[in-house]
Amino acid sequence: MKIAEKLTYLKKKYHITNEELAQRACVPLGTVNKICAGQTKRPSLESMARICNVLHVPIDYLTGGAPPDCDIAVYADTVGLSLISKEESDHLASYRRMAAYNRRSIDRLMARLADQPQVHACDGRPVKRLLCYLLADCGKRGTLWDISVCRPLLVALDEDSDLADFAVQILGDALMPIYGSGTILLFRHVDARHGQLGLFVVNSQVVLRRYSCRRGVRKLVASQNGIRDILLTNPGACQCMGLLLGDAHGCRWL
Repeated sequence: MKIAEKLTYLKKKYHITNEELAQRACVPLGTVNKICAGQTKRPSLESMARICNVLHVPIDYLTGGAPPDCDIAVYADTVGLSLISKEESDHLASYRRMAAYNRRSIDRLMARLADQPQVHACDGRPVKRLLCYLLADCGKRGTLWDISVCRPLLVALDEDSDLADFAVQILGDALMPIYGSGTILLFRHVDARHGQLGLFVVNSQVVLRRYSCRRGVRKLVASQNGIRDILLTNPGACQCMGLLLGDAHGCRWL
């Protein structure tokens, strides 16, 4: 990533012009203009240091290969200086707030994602690799949400799988006759709207329900007879993990 491109990103982020940057950094405007336009291939370290001080980034940010949004500097004795984005910083803060067993689940999930190679075709057919979570009795009592209980899966690439972020295999007859035992469902990480099926976590239990919101009354409606709906009186007690896209086809475990 070129220096000029990163400076363009930072100027837009802080709403600063070349004139303001030159004035604050005590660098001639002509020098700033040439650096920002990419005309100066090797700007002086003194000018770079002054510009970086105004823009609150280390020199390594402009000279390194990190993407523009990775403008937060983090230093560790064993690693040295690293650059991360605001999103990565927020994820790190969330990770630190988690209980130890949740952090272990995240660690196992990240290891699985990192170790699995990306597969783009199988036997000449386009495919997509997803992580598939195994949930038993998803429609009756629900099950504890454990992201470490998952397997990598290849699915045939189609309209649904192209949008999918993860998959869930239904074990048992909880969703009969709509989905039989062993069916693999595709989900996308977006909230379900009124009338849509989604995967929800309610009081630490995972359920597959149709979201309903009428006249201010929110509830999760069961698709099977004989199973009670879940009335949502406390919005904070329910989280939508994903919107159901459909069932997967051409699946193969990795």
